[in-house]
Formats: sequence, C-alpha cells, structure tokens
Amino acid sequence: MVLLDAMLESISRGEARRIQAAIDRLVILNQKTANNTALGVLHRGYLLKHSQAPKGSLWPALDPSLEEEGEALRLSHKQVSDDIQLIKQGLLPLVQNSQTTQDLRDALPECLIQCADYDWIKLPRTRPEAWNIEPGSRAYRQYLKIIPKLEFFTAARLIY
Repeated sequence: MVLLDAMLESISRGEARRIQAAIDRLVILNQKTANNTALGVLHRGYLLKHSQAPKGSLWPALDPSLEEEGEALRLSHKQVSDDIQLIKQGLLPLVQNSQTTQDLRDALPECLIQCADYDWIKLPRTRPEAWNIEPGSRAYRQYLKIIPKLEFFTAARLIY
C-alpha cells in the first residue's frame, strides 16, 4: 500500500498547495485583524497553520470576523481528505489483485499512471483499465465512481 499512498500523495499535491496558500492568506489576515503575530490559528478544533510556522507553538482562536473563510478552508481540507480516502478504497482491489508490475500498470487508470514516477509506467498497456476486477461487481462500481475524482486531482496537480 506504500506505492498507492505515494501515488495518491503525488496527485493530491496540487490541491494541498492551493489549500495551504489560502491558509497562509487567512493567517496573515487574522494577524492584521486580531493584532497578533501568531503564524497559526485554531478554528473549530482544526489547526490552520501558516507554511512558515514553527512547530510546537500555542495558537490563538481565529478572529470571529474571519469565521466564514476559516470554515470554508476547514471544509475544503476535509473534502480533499475524504476524496483521497475514497479513491484509495476504490483503487485498493486493483492493486491487491495485481501480481506483476505489468498487471499493476494495466489495472490502474491512465490518469493516475501519467502522474506516477516509476520505471514500470513506461510498459505498454496490454489490457484495459481495471481488468482484474469483475465488471458489475461492487468493487467495479466503486472504481467507476472514483474516476472523475481522480481526473480532478490530476488536473489540479497541473494547475497548482
């Protein structure tokens, strides 16, 4: 599963950069609004930490005037985390049912393969995507549901 985790971390990097940039802006705005120098704030139990913040600090609460922005960021981060978990669950049967690197290359969707940085991705495809799960099965239906999310993350990776 290390391979799958690394691939998913790679495709979610764009969204992570977008969210971190928004958090950095919000923290700076909170500094100005609340007249403090903290490089992070707590919002509903969620730490919004500037990318330059030191480890192990105590963080003040988000200024109430920035509640909407803080909540939007918290929900955006949660949505990304939930989507990545759903994608991982959808791809797991493909990875578990693969015996060789060719099996794995053929099973994984092309949008994910294009983002991978492994020698085996250069192998030519010999079978269709998701060849190793039964069409019509629950695993196959879940796989079909995650494809749009995968495509979104791979596109976002290129934009951000």
